Amino acid sequence: MRFFTREENIGGIEVHDAHIRVALLSFNKKTNVVGITALVEEPLPAGVITNGVVVKSELLVQALTRALKKMPTKLRFAIVTIPAESVFHRIVSFPKTVRNEKLEEAMKLTVGFQLPRPIEEVYLDWEKNEGVDANEVLLATVPKLVIDAYTAAFFAAGVRVVAVETHPMSIVRSLQTRAGEQSLLVSREADQVTVAVIEGPLLRFVRTLPGFIASDEKLLLDEIERIRSFYEAESKRSINNTYWMIEGEHAHGASPLASLTQDNAQVIGLFSKHPVVAKNPCAWFAALGAAMRGILPRKEDTIISLMPVGTEEAYTKQKALVFSEFIAALCIGFSIFMIVLYAGAWGLLGYIQQGFSERLSTLSNIPMPEDAVQLQQRAHALNESITNTQALLSQMKRWSVVADVVEQARLGFVAGISITNVSISTGPGGVISVRGVAATRDQLNTFKRALETADVITGVNLPLTSIGQRNNIAFTLTFSIKDPSLAKYQ
Repeated sequence: MRFFTREENIGGIEVHDAHIRVALLSFNKKTNVVGITALVEEPLPAGVITNGVVVKSELLVQALTRALKKMPTKLRFAIVTIPAESVFHRIVSFPKTVRNEKLEEAMKLTVGFQLPRPIEEVYLDWEKNEGVDANEVLLATVPKLVIDAYTAAFFAAGVRVVAVETHPMSIVRSLQTRAGEQSLLVSREADQVTVAVIEGPLLRFVRTLPGFIASDEKLLLDEIERIRSFYEAESKRSINNTYWMIEGEHAHGASPLASLTQDNAQVIGLFSKHPVVAKNPCAWFAALGAAMRGILPRKEDTIISLMPVGTEEAYTKQKALVFSEFIAALCIGFSIFMIVLYAGAWGLLGYIQQGFSERLSTLSNIPMPEDAVQLQQRAHALNESITNTQALLSQMKRWSVVADVVEQARLGFVAGISITNVSISTGPGGVISVRGVAATRDQLNTFKRALETADVITGVNLPLTSIGQRNNIAFTLTFSIKDPSLAKYQ
């Protein structure tokens, strides 16, 4: 049962306009240590992602498939981090007295007034941050069509999306900044630049600068400075740091890229010694940040997810979907096996039948021997002779029955009786006559009584002859068989 209920690995996948990066972390509950299991990068053709929107879905699926094949272990679930261009972020503040259920109700009432699009056209979520003076909520919304395109591509590549967030959200998690620290985060997306203001782990402001500003160094620095000044004036708090997440370029302003790389290696600390991360830490902040969210228990993941359902519910549904797909594949495989087995048995029977038919055909074509007709005629004649013999035997009398009766009577009961002749008449009743000589009159009478007690004969008759003669008496005795069938051959 554990096979179906065990927790699956959840990786972090960053989708950029120029690449896909996959990170998978492991967490040892006994030692409380997080380690990198895999880091995979796959280039993405130009034009697949434009302004944070999937334009060429098929190419995205192909790139995802190639990236997943490089993984040392199969990845079924992922936290996906996407560009921030198409996502709307806003901080909504409430008094400290509005908390828990009241905060949830207040957000539901005010959310419709904060959105740039109709609520039925977007996916939205919010994340609470209880500050010192107020309860602040980060609200994020994105058009449904944008997210549906991403999730469809990942589904086609065999990955179930557990949650969707933006690059700034993932990067902030990787930075692991100190609570209360105000920082500026600058990252490049294609020909655009995203500027975010973060306070500790919370995003407070996100803006994507268009291409004509991002491509002009002076305009870019001026706009970043205006954002800094605006935020400090509104919040009455100073920005302490600027993180430049610009791969392969020299950073602008007060934080050069060389020191940034060193600082980020110290901040991320946990992964700084990994050879892939050490080469270019800025490249892996988003993917690693998403992967860090993946190792969180699903019940504790209350972070913003730009999907129709929350992360726990999404994970549960995706696991159920994977399980149902497994059962469906099992049933299909078993059905195919049974079909192949049935086809094999049918083919074997057909082969045997064909061989039998060919054998019969071969036997039927064998020429008959020259003397076969004569042998067949002789066999018929022999059968007729046997039939006639059986008929004759059934009509013949079995003299042995009569002989046995008389001999048993003579030997078993009487001495001095000599049988000279036994005859059976052919007339009705089949009377049997026994002639002989008795030594004495008493022996003759005893012989008669012995015949009368026999079970198979009846009607014993001994005529009185030579009454005066006492010794060597000639006699003729007659009797019949009770059941005439006993005297026939069966």
